[in-house]
Amino acid sequence: MAGERQTATFQQLLDEGLLEIGDGYRAQNNELGGTGPIFLRAGHVTDSHIDFTGVEHFHDHLAVKVRSKMSKVGDTIITTKGNSTGRTSFVTDRLPPFVYSPHLSYWRSRDPEKLCGGFLRYWSQGVEFIDQLSGMKASMDMAPYLSLSPITLEQMRSFTAPMKSRNPVPHYVFARMGMAEEQGYGLISLKKHAEKLRLPLPSFSMEGDSLVLTIFRNKAGVVARLRPEVRASLNDDEKASGAFFSGRQSVSSPELMEQMGFDERKAQRVLKKLQEAGLLRRVGRGPATRYDVIQS
Repeated sequence: MAGERQTATFQQLLDEGLLEIGDGYRAQNNELGGTGPIFLRAGHVTDSHIDFTGVEHFHDHLAVKVRSKMSKVGDTIITTKGNSTGRTSFVTDRLPPFVYSPHLSYWRSRDPEKLCGGFLRYWSQGVEFIDQLSGMKASMDMAPYLSLSPITLEQMRSFTAPMKSRNPVPHYVFARMGMAEEQGYGLISLKKHAEKLRLPLPSFSMEGDSLVLTIFRNKAGVVARLRPEVRASLNDDEKASGAFFSGRQSVSSPELMEQMGFDERKAQRVLKKLQEAGLLRRVGRGPATRYDVIQS
């Protein structure tokens, strides 16, 4: 019947391609300070208007890179940071285009004839939505997150680091909607795919204040990192074994046999050569013997 009111869940609207929900661009400090597109942070969004006073700009040459996170007329904006969570605004044709920051979520109609952008705007100001957001504020506050004990480099290297979500409630919601990976699968996926391809596990190190993650695309790249004199002294099996060890803290003879398909005698011969090359250090005796990987 014409004019009949229809009801739908947001998941249905997403599945039908009528609704797009996204967050913003995580800008680096060196990307800002230019005269290009505006970078809008959550602090500039109020319930009554968007205040562009003091906004930062990207460098002009980054306009194409940030284009996918640019505002569009008709977007409904919702802030998702700490106690400011739940402030809403609306993009009109009177506003200059801008790039969303990570603490802004935009809700966008992809077919105005079937889903009016104005509906999203008024829904975001409704009692039901406001009640839901008020309950999320405490769990999204940054203070508890910052007080969590830090993750150590050793935990990262052993792939045992606990997964700590800064904004657990919105992450749970977006995960249920299929728009975010389940919490805790990142490190597991990195380890699993490396093992499947028989590549070294990703390695973690610190350079100054920066955490460096090294992911190996192929075994040739691992071997190329060896010192020239070491590389020249190894045969193909020894190079491949060295590539397998790289990024690990320690290995055992059974692990090498399983990974490379060696018999016990060949595994022992390869392990001895890699010790002589300064790549491994033997620890323990008998069945408990392991070989610590010497990080170069």
